[in-house]
Amino acid sequence: MINIMTVNSYSTEIVEKLDDLAFLQSAGRLWETIPMLFYLIGVTVVALRTNMTVLEKSSFAQISATIITLPFILSLSKLFGTRPALHNIEGKSYLSVGFIQVRSTFHKIRTKHPEAAKFLIAMAFFESATVSIVQLSITYLKSQLKIQDPNKFIVFCVVMMLPAVVATPRFVKKCGGTKKALQIILILLFSTTIFLTLFVHKPEHSAMLVLVGGLFGLGIGSIQSIQRSFYLCVVPSGNEAEMFGIYVLFTQILGFLPNLIFSVCNELLGSIRFATLVLFLFHFVGFVLVSRVDYEKGRREASASDHLRIKSTRILSPADSEKKVIPIPKIQLEETL
Repeated sequence: MINIMTVNSYSTEIVEKLDDLAFLQSAGRLWETIPMLFYLIGVTVVALRTNMTVLEKSSFAQISATIITLPFILSLSKLFGTRPALHNIEGKSYLSVGFIQVRSTFHKIRTKHPEAAKFLIAMAFFESATVSIVQLSITYLKSQLKIQDPNKFIVFCVVMMLPAVVATPRFVKKCGGTKKALQIILILLFSTTIFLTLFVHKPEHSAMLVLVGGLFGLGIGSIQSIQRSFYLCVVPSGNEAEMFGIYVLFTQILGFLPNLIFSVCNELLGSIRFATLVLFLFHFVGFVLVSRVDYEKGRREASASDHLRIKSTRILSPADSEKKVIPIPKIQLEETL
């Protein structure tokens, strides 16, 4: 989560126009997906060839991920500008200051950038479904389709994410904008969930998992880049780290709900098939809420702060860099609304 918040906070620094964010986010998502694929394959191979316990597999995965990514993070950090330091509220502990700042930041978004607030609420629904459907598909494959090794399905989904990530900028352009592209991807995802539960519910239907995995891979591969681009275009410049802190919060805030509803429905209905079908509602509700967001109005509200956007020296000439030095003030966390 810290990685998502940090990397995307700097996204606006390295584009000339915010309209180019879809291209940048797609490139970033591609670099996330390719290592994810090789990492997943590597961890799977090691796990199969050794007698590791679940705890040992988890520890191995975390340690290897840290070793692989740390050199890249340290080398890339030199390319970006210095961010202002945040200073704690006098008389408040770090235990409570986070809650105070979250409340203050969301109040700021809700009052000054209402379209961004609407998008955050929509994203809380569809992002929880995007994460949960991958997790719960393993349960569905094992219990409903009697597939012993569902990891192949997950690997196939990740493989199908690659062409989706590459094609996302062109897809956004063909759709005529970020909002329309996001709506189409949400329709794809909830339609695929419905198709899975209605038409792929017996072991003899397993061959159709190729189609289902392909559609899920294409949808999940595209949606991350599109939703991040959407959000960055409707929030104020100069506060990217603060804004993406709220973004990360809303990606997790309803994360428990699809799993909870799945479990309750499974117990009440006695069917994993229909419990999985209920999950489409989260993508559907997200689609409805996104449709109510006025993207162009959000862009206009956010554009008032474009002059505060920090730019990386990589996209400025030496002369411009000297002219556009931005002072680094001491920032006090807000205590009141």
